Amino acid sequence: MNLSQVKVSLVILLLAIFLTACETKNDLNNEVESSTIKTNAGNKEAMTESTKNTEELIPLFIPSLSATLLASERKKGSPLTKQEVINIRDNSPTIMTPRSMIKAMAEKRGYEDIDPESAWEEWQLLRKTLDTGMDTTDESDHDALVLTRQADDPAMRKAEIKARNTLSNFRKLIKQHPEIVPMVKLRIVEENTSSRMWLFVDKAEEDHFKAHLFEVPSDFEEYQAGDKFTIKDEDILDWMINDNGVVSGAYTIRVQREGMSEKKRQELDEYMGIAKYLD
Repeated sequence: MNLSQVKVSLVILLLAIFLTACETKNDLNNEVESSTIKTNAGNKEAMTESTKNTEELIPLFIPSLSATLLASERKKGSPLTKQEVINIRDNSPTIMTPRSMIKAMAEKRGYEDIDPESAWEEWQLLRKTLDTGMDTTDESDHDALVLTRQADDPAMRKAEIKARNTLSNFRKLIKQHPEIVPMVKLRIVEENTSSRMWLFVDKAEEDHFKAHLFEVPSDFEEYQAGDKFTIKDEDILDWMINDNGVVSGAYTIRVQREGMSEKKRQELDEYMGIAKYLD
């Protein structure tokens, strides 16, 4: 083999080595890219699974709490008391499910169920739109509809004055018990009728309260449950904080009870969920 042939052979060998190196590099790059794709896919899947696992779980009532309360009230034959609503809520079957499933179930049912955290308040609003089979004008139904003592009765007037004079205590109790829904009483007037009604307080300001109705007598046409009011201090007739049956305020109710039979007192206390009146 002459020198020229040797040079050609070396060039061919070097070219083969170079091509092999390129192929190896490409193979390595492909493997790295493939590995990266698989890793990213795995991470994405893991993140999706993690999102599923960390989504907040909340109770779903089956059947709905609304339906259970409605059936219970029809079976009882009289309005459920606050304690009865709470007991039904606490003993109704539920499953823990992601919040997204709650929305899906609401769409399937055609309505949103009662929020268990505010079961009593929302039930009062809901029952006004449903046929519970109850006559809401019955004397034992709502304190807002019952006045066994005349509004101009000296004892009732004294109770209303005491309520207004103790609004500072009421505001303190509201701050101390943010978990409790406070109540105020207001005289509401329509053209041919008027009534002293309890409202749920939404917000307490320095010189007034924002509140909404949760019950309305059947002879009222202008107002309905859910209507909102801004109530000045001087218009407040009474206030109440009910801490699991232990009640502060409710001065007009105390006077009202004095004119009732023992049976009616018990019925009123049961409906209002009152076990004890604080001084």
